[in-house]
Amino acid sequence: MYIFIPLALIVISFIGIGVIVFRKLPYLRKLTPESHEFGSTVFHDFFPEFFAHIGKIHLEEYVAIFLREMEKLVRKIRLFFSRIDRASSDLIAELRSASRKNEKAQAPADTEPLVSEPEFPAVNSNIEIRPRKTEPNMVALKAEEQRYIIEIAHHPKNAILYATLGEIYVKMDNLRDAKESFEAAIDLDAENEKLKERLSFISRKLHETKVGV
Repeated sequence: MYIFIPLALIVISFIGIGVIVFRKLPYLRKLTPESHEFGSTVFHDFFPEFFAHIGKIHLEEYVAIFLREMEKLVRKIRLFFSRIDRASSDLIAELRSASRKNEKAQAPADTEPLVSEPEFPAVNSNIEIRPRKTEPNMVALKAEEQRYIIEIAHHPKNAILYATLGEIYVKMDNLRDAKESFEAAIDLDAENEKLKERLSFISRKLHETKVGV
């Protein structure tokens, strides 16, 4: 029963199509190739109304509208990322402020003050790195390390920041990272002889440490 109904509908449809075609046969027989114009392709012949409608569309106008809307979208995206950048900068400033407060709270009174401004201190390549009489405050040094890493992220072309970070690594007895920091500083300020002398000295001490001298 369920199959009979769809089959009956199909048969009725074919009968209806056959009747329509049979009624149009006299007119189809009168048609000749010269009775109408051919399109440039077969699709033009089968769908002339569609291509005629397409031809009425002002494509250049729609392209101009599309470009204007895309410009608005790009401006909104740029504004969105600018807000994210400002928010991240504010967050970094708050973290830096909290780090400084934590450093002041944990630093003992007899600890030597670290470099507070990004200025490269005067160095003497003849001065050897000797153990401090008092143990360095590693918590404060770590806080200074993080602070200068953040400063370098904001000012990646500042050679003084890399050099100061290198001095912090020297205080932490981390000669390998100190050497990398001074190399980065020299890449930015290749004419600075003090930086070259300091790098040479640190490289020599690092080599002595490896060979156990």
